[in-house]
Amino acid sequence: MLIPLGTDRGLRRSAIVTPALVVLTVVAYLAMAFLERTDVELHERLWTTFWVVGGDGFRWWQPFTSTLLHAGLLHLGGNMLFLWVFGPPVEDRLGRVGFGVLYVAGAYAAGLLHAGFEREWVEMIQAWRYTAAVGASGAIAAVTGAFLVYFPRTVIRCFWILGFGVIGVPAWWFIGFAIAWNLMATGIGADTGVAYLAHLGGYALGFGVAFVLLAFRFSPSEPYDLFSMFRQAHRRRQFRAAAEVAERSRKKVQARPAMMGSATARARDEIAARRAEISRLLAKDKGAEACAAYRSLVADHADDGGAGTLARKAQYDIAARFVQAGEDADAAGAYERFLAAYPDDREAGMIGVLLARLWARTGRAGEAESSLRALAGQDEDADLRGLAQQELDALMGAQKESNA
Repeated sequence: MLIPLGTDRGLRRSAIVTPALVVLTVVAYLAMAFLERTDVELHERLWTTFWVVGGDGFRWWQPFTSTLLHAGLLHLGGNMLFLWVFGPPVEDRLGRVGFGVLYVAGAYAAGLLHAGFEREWVEMIQAWRYTAAVGASGAIAAVTGAFLVYFPRTVIRCFWILGFGVIGVPAWWFIGFAIAWNLMATGIGADTGVAYLAHLGGYALGFGVAFVLLAFRFSPSEPYDLFSMFRQAHRRRQFRAAAEVAERSRKKVQARPAMMGSATARARDEIAARRAEISRLLAKDKGAEACAAYRSLVADHADDGGAGTLARKAQYDIAARFVQAGEDADAAGAYERFLAAYPDDREAGMIGVLLARLWARTGRAGEAESSLRALAGQDEDADLRGLAQQELDALMGAQKESNA
């Protein structure tokens, strides 16, 4: 069993709604515990008024008020721990009002699904009876469903009971396993006193809301949210399909008599020779000559986007030479070609920050801002996030000064 302790997701601002909900729920639990000892009749009346139940006993407020009731300290502690771990990042992403709306909507999705479908067979009267439910787990499931969409690759720090230690688990695995468990328990009709269907209603609501917000750009996208990952996967499929078409066409051309295309072949040979010359000049530390040769190559083959792409090290070096020479536009072009050719390079993130700085210097502040916001929002490298945020702050500050 894994108990979540925290995440590696950094926050731009501290949470307010999440701790307020925790305090409200704990206070409600203590109040009900006090009444249970001092006024049993009032305790029972409030309990049956605030829980959520289907049939004639259902009241419109019950899906929310049932989140304030818990059947013991273990029930309360487990729910509040999950809310405390997963709530702040989602609140940071959606904003305080948006997070509050999501929590309440999740409570209603879970409560209504439970009220509509959860019943038990009572043999003594040979009839179905609606079952009541209490707890905040449905609303919290909505929060974790949204977390899965926004931060699927975030690492969840968990205490592993069997291993007596703390381990890191990807969010997509941790939350995905919880959803799968609830689906399985619902499918086999497990009678454990847990409202699995309510949990699934919360997960579906949170997942759906977050995905729709990203799809319609009501919520800013990040490189590693689930929507962006699906979109990138779709693009990769398109690229592979296009590459297959191009490869088939190339094979058809090669199968024909070699009467045509000699000019193209000569152009390829010339480009290859000029690239080799640039690499040779870089190796001999003739930076100025290499930059001039590279600039000439790009200008002469402006219609060939790949002509200006060198081998990885040479492309990196030529871009750095342009930076040293203060030729920002040429440096930006060289770095753009680097990232296009080597998107998964270990230096890609840092190059992205440097490229944004060059864009800002060359009148492309909008592109710089978009790139820096994406890098500052990524969730894998804390140092890169911090550097991108510093550059973004400097860019926004410069824009404010120029507008003043």
